[in-house]
Amino acid sequence: MSRPSPEKTRNEDDASCRVPVDHASSASCFVTGNGCTDNQELPAGLPNLMDIGSPDDSADLFGSSVNTKNIVLVLDLDETLVHSKLQPCDNYDFTLQVFFNMEDHTVYVKQRPHLEMFLHQVAQMFEVVVFTASESVYAEPLLDKLDPDGKLISRRFYRESCTFSNGSYTKDLAIFGVDLAKVVIVDNTPQVFQLQVDNGIPIKSWFDDPADIELMELLRFLATLVDAKDVRPMISKNFSNNP
Repeated sequence: MSRPSPEKTRNEDDASCRVPVDHASSASCFVTGNGCTDNQELPAGLPNLMDIGSPDDSADLFGSSVNTKNIVLVLDLDETLVHSKLQPCDNYDFTLQVFFNMEDHTVYVKQRPHLEMFLHQVAQMFEVVVFTASESVYAEPLLDKLDPDGKLISRRFYRESCTFSNGSYTKDLAIFGVDLAKVVIVDNTPQVFQLQVDNGIPIKSWFDDPADIELMELLRFLATLVDAKDVRPMISKNFSNNP
């Protein structure tokens, strides 16, 4: 399965209603729409599950029997788990009050379909980390909404933990101090994991499609990594460019 092209595309209809995204020339922005670059959307999501293969059929992919958290799962935030806007839009799930540019702003947040189930399931299987290039003034209260009891997400990393180079942010997984054989990152912007490309699973950007099932498909693939000695060959096999 070939990794989707990382070329950037824009959703022009949505741009006027989005939370400000980060650009090198706009220091006042507090949110980056998908980690590093504005509105990148992959032309395809995860590969078909039939192409990936599955663990033993007797295994309960969504069960709670997994006790040992062998793998660190790093999740992006914007356009991977949620989509946020500064202007009122239909069917938002909750709002945040965020202070920036010396003003209070209301942020309208939509959760990707199946997000709550996804977070509860991966929290049973992995040590879950959120690593976003958004500023903490926005991301911290948003994550408090998604995980109010602090039981699902073990650690949070914001823009200050990213590496800024050539006008964009990169997420260097080495900052965790963990064997990279045991680290998986999911992000809708492949450039952010360019330093450890074989640790990265690209996911289709989400804006408002109520029929989206990417998190369900992702969950099934992640279940195959739970006991992996090294996640990289499995990720590379399914997502890297093949000859």
